[in-house]
Amino acid sequence: MHSTADLVHLINVEYHYCGLGSYMSTSYPIAVSEKWCAEADYTAQHEWGHNLGATHDPAASSNEGYNHGYLMPETKKRTVMA
Repeated sequence: MHSTADLVHLINVEYHYCGLGSYMSTSYPIAVSEKWCAEADYTAQHEWGHNLGATHDPAASSNEGYNHGYLMPETKKRTVMA
């Protein structure tokens, strides 16, 4: 057993971005979201994805691995990370 949190998510009333999450490569997997964004959509889940090492869809990031979101333009559907 360890005495640290696996993920930390701060929901703030006023923040400069809708959400911001640190990538798994950092020592501290922390995410911050503005309150209205966390309540209105999947911002918290998206930032947790970053904490766990996921990136945006390949068109929006340089990631070549499998840990990214997926955008299906023909149906306008997407995963939380796209």
